[in-house]
Amino acid sequence: MKKTLAYLLAAVMLLTFFPMGGILSQAEEITTLIAATDFQPKEGAATGIKKVNKIISAIKADGITSADGFLFCGDYDFGTFGVAEETKEGIDLLTESVSGLVDEKNMVFIQGNHDAVPGTSGLNPGGNNDPESGKYGVFVINNDDYMWHNEDEVRIKRTAQKLINYLNEKLAVGYDKPIFVLSHLPLHYNMRTKQDGDGKYANHIFNVLNEAGQKGLNIIFLFGHDHSQGWDDYLGGSSIYLTKGDEILVANSSQTVFKSHTLNFTYMNAGYVGYYDNHNGADDALTMTSFRIMGSSVVITRYDSNGIHNLKSEGVTNSYKGESGYTANTKVYPPRQTLALTQVGDRSAIKDLINLNESGRQYKRINHVDELKDGGKYLVVYNDTTDQILVPKVITKSNNQGTRVGFHLQNAYNIGDFEVYGNYATMEWTFAKAGQAWFIGHEGLFATLTPTNDFAITATLEAQGSAFVIEGEATYTFKSGNYVLNYNARGLMNAYTSDPASFYIYEYVGHTIDVTGGSAAVDGKPVRVADVGEVITLTADEAPKGQFFAGWEVEKGDITLKNEAVTTFTMPEGAVKIKAVYTETDPNAPIDEPTVDKNEGGLSWTVIVIVSTAVLAIAAVGVALVVKRKKK
Repeated sequence: MKKTLAYLLAAVMLLTFFPMGGILSQAEEITTLIAATDFQPKEGAATGIKKVNKIISAIKADGITSADGFLFCGDYDFGTFGVAEETKEGIDLLTESVSGLVDEKNMVFIQGNHDAVPGTSGLNPGGNNDPESGKYGVFVINNDDYMWHNEDEVRIKRTAQKLINYLNEKLAVGYDKPIFVLSHLPLHYNMRTKQDGDGKYANHIFNVLNEAGQKGLNIIFLFGHDHSQGWDDYLGGSSIYLTKGDEILVANSSQTVFKSHTLNFTYMNAGYVGYYDNHNGADDALTMTSFRIMGSSVVITRYDSNGIHNLKSEGVTNSYKGESGYTANTKVYPPRQTLALTQVGDRSAIKDLINLNESGRQYKRINHVDELKDGGKYLVVYNDTTDQILVPKVITKSNNQGTRVGFHLQNAYNIGDFEVYGNYATMEWTFAKAGQAWFIGHEGLFATLTPTNDFAITATLEAQGSAFVIEGEATYTFKSGNYVLNYNARGLMNAYTSDPASFYIYEYVGHTIDVTGGSAAVDGKPVRVADVGEVITLTADEAPKGQFFAGWEVEKGDITLKNEAVTTFTMPEGAVKIKAVYTETDPNAPIDEPTVDKNEGGLSWTVIVIVSTAVLAIAAVGVALVVKRKKK
């Protein structure tokens, strides 16, 4: 009895010093995220946001009264394409709707096929969007990088390569928290792929994610887009959820050829909040999703306006679009699923699965004027035709309206991409800061706007240039005093007092590095491009079975120690190809002592030894006889 009382007293003292609430809060720390997609209400924004608010009320009724982040997978307006004001209006309405629930600093809005340019109107840039907390990862795939009507395979390959680089960093540190990959477009095959080409190059992105999932990364892929015409009815309509071990159909770089793959990651739509067209009797509920990260698991719940909703509904055939070649997925996942987080079992890097076949100088698009650098080198691309570069070359052109003097516009293949490769050094402008304005020049001469009697306003290159105010977001205008750069009807760029031309600006960021049999890095981060003089660390891959690393081959530039598997390299001018060489013989194996030909010189070593021994013996006898005579 005394022992029992003692135990009870000890328990009371523990509870006094360590309150139960504190113990539970430490043991059950939860990170909560809310996700949705496609705010495109047919009835208008005001009615649409009321539907969103009803779903949010259902989420709160389930006990979620605060969240760490909000993930939205694109499309914020209805019926238009690329209107920045409408994109911003939708994002602002959604932000206001969840502001009392979600930490605003962790809201991620990605670009859909209806939306403005990434980096504008509240849209996040593509790539790494991890929160500062590090409690989860976020990688954004905007429509610019994996687009509606997949007409640009090269750009999608580049997106896959960026994803490889991001996931390799996670693998290197054994990242065991969930990684959310947000894409407006899905990866699975459906009739929209066959008819419109959407997702026909999804295999490039899917292969990267499945490889990463196999190594142990915890990937959750969220998508939207397919809420019209019953495209996704065969997978569950408006409620789709597949996870590790489930089968998925993925196009094989084709609108008609697809393969079935076993998933190594979780794959689901974020929840449509605008509309879902029902033509076949499939699930058409509007939903949002919550993710509650706690310890080594994630609890995933889908909600409609009435409460919790199936994560995956039963699939039905889309007779409306003549679905054929595959069967409906009738599996159902109930509203709440617990996803067990795994440890990374294989930290080796994902190999570059993407063959870009690109080299030269690399450029990236400037999305805000604050990104411009004093002394930076830039391509200026005419916005109305995204394959024409404004060249620092003065030309004269005439037509029946007279003659004009201005800058040449030169066609350049595929310059409209988010990032481009090419040898465009002769077309680059150097930007020099001048207070709030910029001088733009080339090889010591600067763009100058001059009014003349004969040629209206000319654009020329002079020793003393005009200062330009660069205005805009994502696309830019160049204004100097009362004059603006504009497109002349004769086919050149000069100036006018109104109607400014709009330009994209691309920054030169370095030369490409192509490493075969190894990898390149700067400060521990993988790189595929570097500037002149930059010091790069080269690391050889593990040698194939039965082979040995024998050194590095490089077409130009200096490698510090060519025979070391890990060494440094200084970037020269121009693109570089580097190759790690492997041989079947070990170049570092110890060298055996040289053998001597026993018959070298026509006399064997054995004979020499015998003769030498005999000579020594005779000499010894001779010495002995001499000594004996002396004694006598």
